[in-house]
Amino acid sequence: MAKAKPHGKILVIDDHYGIASEAFYSRTDFERDYGVLPFTFAFSSAWDEGSGRYTVEEALRAVETHKPDGVLLDIVFDQRGPAGKLGLEILRQLTARFPALPVVMMTVLARDEAWSECARLGAVDYLPKPLDARLLWQTLDRYVGMGLRPEDWLLGQSPAFLDALISAAQASEGGRTAVLITGDTGTGKELLARYVWRHGARANGPFVPIHVAPVSFELQQAELFGAKKGAYTGANQDRKGYFEAADKGVAFLDEIGNIDLRAQANLLRVTELGEIMPLGAAPYRVDVQIVSATNDNLGRKVKDGEFRQDLWQRLRGIAVHLPRLADRREDIPFLLRHLLRVEALSRRTSNPALPIPTLPESVEASLAAYPWPGNVRELRNYAMRVIDRAGDSPPDERMFLEVFREWQRESEQVPYPDSFAHEAKRSDGATTLQIRSTGSPQDRLQQLRLEELALLNEMLEKTRDPVTGALNRAKAAALLKGKAKCNTNELDRWARSLWVELTPESRELAARRFPEIAASIKLVAAGK
Repeated sequence: MAKAKPHGKILVIDDHYGIASEAFYSRTDFERDYGVLPFTFAFSSAWDEGSGRYTVEEALRAVETHKPDGVLLDIVFDQRGPAGKLGLEILRQLTARFPALPVVMMTVLARDEAWSECARLGAVDYLPKPLDARLLWQTLDRYVGMGLRPEDWLLGQSPAFLDALISAAQASEGGRTAVLITGDTGTGKELLARYVWRHGARANGPFVPIHVAPVSFELQQAELFGAKKGAYTGANQDRKGYFEAADKGVAFLDEIGNIDLRAQANLLRVTELGEIMPLGAAPYRVDVQIVSATNDNLGRKVKDGEFRQDLWQRLRGIAVHLPRLADRREDIPFLLRHLLRVEALSRRTSNPALPIPTLPESVEASLAAYPWPGNVRELRNYAMRVIDRAGDSPPDERMFLEVFREWQRESEQVPYPDSFAHEAKRSDGATTLQIRSTGSPQDRLQQLRLEELALLNEMLEKTRDPVTGALNRAKAAALLKGKAKCNTNELDRWARSLWVELTPESRELAARRFPEIAASIKLVAAGK
C-alpha cells in the first residue's frame, strides 16, 4: 500500500534548470513508493535583470518570497568569480539570515573540492550532479517535512554514519520488519528511530517512544501491554498500554535490555503473532512495527540467561549500529557548528540579538582529536557551555579552547558516562545518596535530578496512611505546591522525566533509596 508523505516546499537556486529538472520531475518511483510527490518546488536562477548578472541579493529575495522549507543551492554560476562559485556567497548569507533553514548544496565539482567549505558555511548536505532522483528525495527527507526542527536533523558525512543511515532507510521500506539500533549513550538512537518512522510506510501512523525502565514485571507489563482494573495492586482503573497507542505506527523501545524476562515472553508474542496480552484481559491484535534500541550487549545477556535468544533474534530483523563520535571524527567539527547554531536559536526567544557562533577553523583539529565519550549529547553540552561563557558576544578561538581544556580536565577527574552517584554513611549509620562534585554538566545534572526525587519521596512519605501504609498522591501534589510546579495529574510525568535522566547506576541506587517512587509512581519514561 502506497504511503502519503506530507509536502514540503523546496526552493531550487540554480542558473541552469535543465541539469536538475529530470530528477525533480522523475515521478514514477515516487508515485509508487509515496503515493504523492513528497515535495513541491520553486525555482530561482539568482539572475538580476537590472544589473544583467547573477547576484546574492536576487537569491535572498527568492527565499523571502517563496518561504521554503529547504533550499537546493548550486555552487557554480556562470560568469562570477573564480570558477563562478557564487553559490558559496549565497550560502554564507543564507545561513546567517535564515539559520534554521536547511541548505543542501549541489554541484558538478568533486566532493573533496566542494564539501569542506560548504560545511563550514552551514550547508547540511551535498548532492553531486547530475542528480540521482532517489538520492535527492532521501536526502531532502532527512531535513524537510513533518515539522522537523534543526535539532531533529540527522547530520554526518562520514562513511560509518552514512552506512547506518542507509541501513535505517532500508529498514523503513516495508514497515513490518523489526529494527534493532545499537550504539553508545548519546549517539542519537531515538533520532534514527524517528527517521525509520518518517521515512517508512508508517509515516501516517503514530510514533510512540517507550523508555523500558528497570521496574517490576507488573509495571512493565501494564505500561507496555495494558492492564484491567484490579489486575495488580494499585490498578484502580483500566490501563491502555503503549503498544495499543502505537497501533498502525511504530513503537520505539529504548533501553530494551531492561525488559523483565516474563515481559519478554509477551513481547515475543507481539513480534510473532501481532498480539498483545494485557494483564487480566484477553489478548487482541495490533499492527505495530517494533524499533528497539540499546547500549547493552544483548548477545552477552542472552548467554547470561538475562535475555531470551528467540526474542533477540526477532528484534534484530534489521540491525543498525550508530557509531561513536570517536569512530566518525571527521564529523565532529561539522556537528559542533550545527549544535552551536541549534543552541543559539533556542535561546533567541529570550534574547533575539544573540549571535550565531562561528567555529574557528584553527580549533577544529583539537576538537576532532578528542574522543567525546558522551558522543553527540556531550558535544551539545560543550556547545551550551561555550555559549553560556560567551554571553551576548560571539565566542572567539581563545574561548573555545579555554572551555575545551576545562572540559578535558573534568573528564579526566570523573570519566564519562560512569555514574557520579554513591551511597555514603551518616553519623547515625543511615545511608544517603550523594554526588561527587566536579562541576561537570553530567555531575550537576545527576545531583539536581536526585535532589528532586528526594523531594518527591519526602512529600510522598508525609502522606503515608499510618494504618494502611498507603500513599496519597493528591496530598503529595498539594504539599509540592510552592516547591515544584506540579499537580496530581502531572505527578507521574514529573517523576518519569527525572528518572530517565539518571545514569543506570544512579537509577539503581535511587530505586533502592526511593522504592515507593519506583513502585507507586510507575517510573517508566514516556519519552520525548
